[in-house]
Amino acid sequence: MAHHNWKFGFVALTLLGFACDQARSGDMRALTEVAPMDSAEACGEASVELIAGQNIDVGAVTVYNDETTVCVAFATEGDWYLTETHLAIATDPAGIPQKNGNPIPGQFPLHHEDLWTQHDAFCVLLADIGAEPGDPLYIATHAAVAQEIEGEIVGGETAWGQGHDFPGKNWGMYFEYLPATCDGGDPCGYRTQTQGGWGNSCEGNNAGCYRDAHFDAAFPDGLVVGCGDLHATLLGSAAVERALPTGGEPRALLPVEAVSYDGSDADPTVGTVLFGQVVALSLSVAFDAFDDFKQVDTPVPLADLVVADPGSPCAGMSVGEVLAAANAALGGCPAALSASELSDCAAKINQAYVDGKAEVCSDTLEIPTPTPIPG
Repeated sequence: MAHHNWKFGFVALTLLGFACDQARSGDMRALTEVAPMDSAEACGEASVELIAGQNIDVGAVTVYNDETTVCVAFATEGDWYLTETHLAIATDPAGIPQKNGNPIPGQFPLHHEDLWTQHDAFCVLLADIGAEPGDPLYIATHAAVAQEIEGEIVGGETAWGQGHDFPGKNWGMYFEYLPATCDGGDPCGYRTQTQGGWGNSCEGNNAGCYRDAHFDAAFPDGLVVGCGDLHATLLGSAAVERALPTGGEPRALLPVEAVSYDGSDADPTVGTVLFGQVVALSLSVAFDAFDDFKQVDTPVPLADLVVADPGSPCAGMSVGEVLAAANAALGGCPAALSASELSDCAAKINQAYVDGKAEVCSDTLEIPTPTPIPG
């Protein structure tokens, strides 16, 4: 893996350019890479999907911190590889290099080039960013990725860590991360996995292993998604592994996709991301009933948590309600929201408690306020 030191002269020129054009960015600080932190000291882990070509889930971006340092790790899956990575972190979205509202990865202060790897990471001091635990950070993660099949490179794509759109016209994204205080507080307890996580082959103690061990008990008749005549049934863990992750425009299932899946080569390829998000959320909601899925006992089931983000179209809906509506949209039945909105809501829930390692509960969801009993 080739790591290239950031040159001060280039930073100075970049900052000078920003000073001449305030519309391009805000206060973009020079960042210097530091040694990776001891994983035992890390806390506050959060992940987003790494999206290539606007709709292909090729892996994940994971962020974690200790009291002084924040680290951002890129990881690809399957036959996708990182060839370049670029990182910008700021205390305000305007601090990410951009022009006319479009991010400029070539001017991001941290970058690694000439890569051919499935894992890459950056660690920087919070003080260099002008932040400390508890201060929100805005992170843009850009990568160049390539696909290798049977020893041949068959395609390359631009990839971004999934999050909010920039105000410009391109599809670059940034996401928010809140560094934890690492005070040893109780973990949230809840656990979710992205569709890419649930689609992994079993290795070590990953989500794929949990899926293999518990699918039959959770879904003795198979996992059914969709509604009415347009529904699909995943008959076993192997079917999930083969089907996920899925990409493509959020939409209802096609008739050719509304069939039973057994994990064989005869299974059709599903061309909508909504399918993958619904399957992933269905797995987490069902497995939430198993004692070994979560770290600690939780006050209410995962399905009862409520979407807390006031800007979300699903604000105020429970996880169970989002899942039901997403299944309706996937099956072409009447749904309260569009397929695109429900896919986004399900994706954010799937990302809320990846691997159950969050030190504090995600701001995405909250425990519902009890309804007073009439006196």
